[in-house]
Amino acid sequence: MRKLKKLRKMLSNWSARRLTLLGRNAILKSLAASQIVYVLSSLPTPQGVIKEINSLLYEFLWDGKSDKIKRTEMINSYYK
Repeated sequence: MRKLKKLRKMLSNWSARRLTLLGRNAILKSLAASQIVYVLSSLPTPQGVIKEINSLLYEFLWDGKSDKIKRTEMINSYYK
């Protein structure tokens, strides 16, 4: 998938900049999400691709280290 390769390259370039957690979060929300949301919403996407994108985004968020917050907690609603 061409978009996945482009996303991986973009995140790799931003990883070299030593951003804070808030900076990495801003990159994910503004740049990474905008790259893939349209394509994923308009075409049927295999579950394996979605898992690969998820792992790529979480790896970037936590700078390649283990998760500091459980993924199940991160996707809960704000009030939980």
